Amino acid sequence: MKLILKGFISGLILYSIFRKIDIQPIVSTLKTVDLTALILPFLLLFIIAGLMALKWHIFIRRFSPNTTLKNIFITYWASDFMNLLSLGSLGNETYKVLAFKNKTKAILATLTDKVLSLIWYCLLVIVFYITNQVALSIILFALAAHGLTKLFKIFPKIVREVKESELLLHSIYSLLIIGSRFVANALVFRAVGVNFEPSQLFIFIAVMIVAVSLPISYQGLGVREYLYLQFAYITGQEPEKVLAVSLLLYVVGLLYKVSGLIPFSFIRVKL
Repeated sequence: MKLILKGFISGLILYSIFRKIDIQPIVSTLKTVDLTALILPFLLLFIIAGLMALKWHIFIRRFSPNTTLKNIFITYWASDFMNLLSLGSLGNETYKVLAFKNKTKAILATLTDKVLSLIWYCLLVIVFYITNQVALSIILFALAAHGLTKLFKIFPKIVREVKESELLLHSIYSLLIIGSRFVANALVFRAVGVNFEPSQLFIFIAVMIVAVSLPISYQGLGVREYLYLQFAYITGQEPEKVLAVSLLLYVVGLLYKVSGLIPFSFIRVKL
């Protein structure tokens, strides 16, 4: 029922967007894009998956110290394929948890990783909103993150057992994920011929990561396109071209998730 509701919400948002937009300019823009420009954004998704695995591994090794980073990455990669099988993030997280013998602790580690990542992303958005400067925001983010690591010691046991340096490392991985997504977006923006202010795009990526993680749509569909459209209006860009960027990035992400069929079918591991 929740899946149907999310699909309905995604469809409703997409309908409200595209009924006001002329499709032909989007199609024309997509035809002009050199597809080789999408290779690096595609490869960057594997780097992002590796950073995701590194974040997750910080908490996994609390109860499963012999679990290798390689096996964590393989499991994470395969779980992204599960994301396609009409289950959204539920299929993704379920697959990861089922790979472990100690499923209770795996659930706790996964939730802790997700919540903590969301805190870092929100912190960056808040700091940037105050400063409106990327470099200063990153410096203040690092200082705030260092302070929060001490506060996190009052959290559940799995967090208390993690060293402050590891929690700070978790925040750095989260920052690098935003940076990697920024580069992927910047490359596709360039390929489509859309100019952008780096600082505006950087904070947009952080906001988008937070927004699409909310369980209100199917795999972020609709929410993501709406945010790209708002980004076009705020920065004075052509909405059709920015929506073309969104569609291209969605296709690139789709191809990455399909590649997860490889570990899902041939390299399954038991953690």
